Amino acid sequence: GLSPRRLAEIGPVAARLARAEGFEAHARAVEIRLKDKV
Repeated sequence: GLSPRRLAEIGPVAARLARAEGFEAHARAVEIRLKDKV
């Protein structure tokens, strides 16, 4: 897994990439994890 710091660093880009590739559920999962870390 990713550390909270690393998730904060790459999470937004990972979500954008997942969405661009058609993986909406993956993008949402990343966004939920980001929101939970705040």
